[in-house]
Amino acid sequence: MPDQDRGILDRNFVLKRMGDILYLPCEKEIACKAPSYLANVPYLMCKTARFDPSIGRLSLNLPTDYVRYNETAYQISIQTNSAVILSSKVESFDILYGSSSVSAYCASKYDWGNLDSNIDWTPTPQKSEQVADTTESAQSTPTPPHRISISGEYPITIQEMTFADAKVSFTWYVHPTLGTVTFEIPHSESKKEYDAIKGYFEKVLRSKTLKCHLTLEAIGGTIQSKTARLSQEDVINGTMIEKVTDYCIKSEILDCDDPITLVEEKLAAVIDFSEDERNLIWLLNKIDKFKTSKHYYHLSHLSSLHDAASFRLRMTGKPVSFIFAVQGAHDYHLVWETYETEEATYVWKLQGRDTKSRQKEVGELLERIKWLRAQNKVAYIQSKPSNFKRIEHDYGQENGGLEKWKASLSEYIT
Repeated sequence: MPDQDRGILDRNFVLKRMGDILYLPCEKEIACKAPSYLANVPYLMCKTARFDPSIGRLSLNLPTDYVRYNETAYQISIQTNSAVILSSKVESFDILYGSSSVSAYCASKYDWGNLDSNIDWTPTPQKSEQVADTTESAQSTPTPPHRISISGEYPITIQEMTFADAKVSFTWYVHPTLGTVTFEIPHSESKKEYDAIKGYFEKVLRSKTLKCHLTLEAIGGTIQSKTARLSQEDVINGTMIEKVTDYCIKSEILDCDDPITLVEEKLAAVIDFSEDERNLIWLLNKIDKFKTSKHYYHLSHLSSLHDAASFRLRMTGKPVSFIFAVQGAHDYHLVWETYETEEATYVWKLQGRDTKSRQKEVGELLERIKWLRAQNKVAYIQSKPSNFKRIEHDYGQENGGLEKWKASLSEYIT
C-alpha cells in the first residue's frame, strides 16, 4: 500500500446500530463474532491497527475500556475511508480487543470499484424467501464455492485449552460458515494432569493467553486442511512445572498466614509431577530453595519420631513451624518446632490417659499455640506450666547443637 494511504487508514471507524445489526454501511458484509456490549451501544469507534496487503488482512482495534465479552454475531462494513479500504482488496479482518482477537472473513465478493458516495447506506432487510434469478445469465453461470483461508498467529486463552497426554486442543471461532473449529497441537511434554492446574500457568506466565500459529483451508464449508502449533513450543515443559511448583510453595506455604493447618493439605496444594514421594522431608527440601532452615535436622528427627497413626502432622503459616506427636515410654507429647526462626523447641507432656481425653487436650494445646504465636510467649514461660518444657538450640555448635538437643529431648520424653 502506498505510504500516503497508510496515514489515511489511521482514522477512526464507526460501527452503527440498525435494529439488531451493528454495521459500518457499505456494499460488502463482513460477519464475525463480537463482544456482547455492542448490542447496547449505538456507535463504537474502531481504529485501524495495521494492514497487510500481502494477504489482504485489515486489523481494527476495539476500545479496551469495555470489559464484558461474549460471543455474538454481527456485521461490519466500511464507509469511512472507503475509497482507500475498498481499493486495498481487504479479504479479512482482525477485530482486536486488548490481548484477544477474533477474525472476520468476507462473506461474499463484490465489485467495489464503482462506489457511489451518495448511496443509500440503510441495510436492505433480509427476505425470508430468496427470489430466484430467472435470467439466462444467472442460470448459465454457476456460483463458485466460497473459499476460506487462515494463516497467522493468534492468542488463545489458556482456560479454553484442554491438556492431555502428548497433545493440547482447543476450539476457535473461524467463520460464520464453519463456526467453531477444534484444533489439536501435538506436544510431547503435555500431560492430562496439567489441565487441572492451567490456572497456575496464567499466574506463572503472567498472561491469560498463549500465542498459536493457525492455518486452515476450507472450500464450500468443508475443511480441506488445518494445523496448529504453539508459537513457543517450549512454553509448557518440565521447567514450567518447576516454576508452578515454586509458585505454589511461595503462595501456599511461605506467604500463607494460616495459624494452623494440616501438612497433607498443604502438600496437596503444591503441584509437582515428579516421582518423589511428597512428605515432610520433600517439603523441607522444596522450602529450602527459598529459605534456609535453622532446624532442618531437628525437624527431620522429629519426623522420624512422629506418631502419624494418632495425630495428623500440622504446620503454621509464616513464620513456618511444625507440630508433631511423639510417644514416649509412658506418655504422649506434643512438640512444636520452628523452621527458620531461632527459637527453642516447645514440648508438652499430655496428661490424658485415654484417647478421648488426649484428643481434647491436643485441641486445647493447638489453641494455646495459636495464642503463643501472637507474641505471648514470655508470659506463658513465666507462668511455668508443669507439663511444659523448652529445649534450647546451641547455635554456636554444628547444626544448632543437634546432638545436645537430641539428648535433651530424649531425656524429657522417655
